[in-house]
Amino acid sequence: MDFSETLQQDRRLCILRTLMDCGGTLNDSVLRDALERLGHRRLSRDLLRSDIGWLADRGLLKIEYMGPVQLATIQLRGIEVAEGRVTVEGVKPPSLGG
Repeated sequence: MDFSETLQQDRRLCILRTLMDCGGTLNDSVLRDALERLGHRRLSRDLLRSDIGWLADRGLLKIEYMGPVQLATIQLRGIEVAEGRVTVEGVKPPSLGG
């Protein structure tokens, strides 16, 4: 696995964990700010929306639109992945300590 894949998998886990920790739903702008604070610098909105779509395609979150704003809501399966109870290829498993 190359470094870009490692970053991608970690970014997807960070999206799920951030949604889980922040009440379940966030807009893409707030998610982008949160991911930058978690070390994913210079993250474009297009790249974030691509990851959100990828996660939604696998039933880990749900997407809604409010005009140009994209809302992501974590689903039960996404919580299970974020907690490490379920593994999905393409999402980094959480470390043992949380």
